[in-house]
Amino acid sequence: MTLNDALRMAMQLHRQGEFDQAEDIYRQILSQRPEAADPLHLLGIIEQQRGRNLEAVDLFHRAIRVNPKSAEYFYNLGNSLLRIGGRDEETTAAFERA
Repeated sequence: MTLNDALRMAMQLHRQGEFDQAEDIYRQILSQRPEAADPLHLLGIIEQQRGRNLEAVDLFHRAIRVNPKSAEYFYNLGNSLLRIGGRDEETTAAFERA
């Protein structure tokens, strides 16, 4: 199975709500390609969905360092920052970049 096949499988599991299985596959991909932006971003979404917004913010920042042109990454970063609260300037900046 290629990394792209694994990513597609993880995304399908993620959409089905199988967060633990999807997370395992995303992490396996990252063990081979630590700077793969999409798995970093998608792990961030899982953390966001679990209510772990501090962890999500870290993952979104890592994904943005790899791909700073993704509006979706900045949008999801802004949403997690908004949920954390108290980081108004950073939240506004993320949404503006999106």
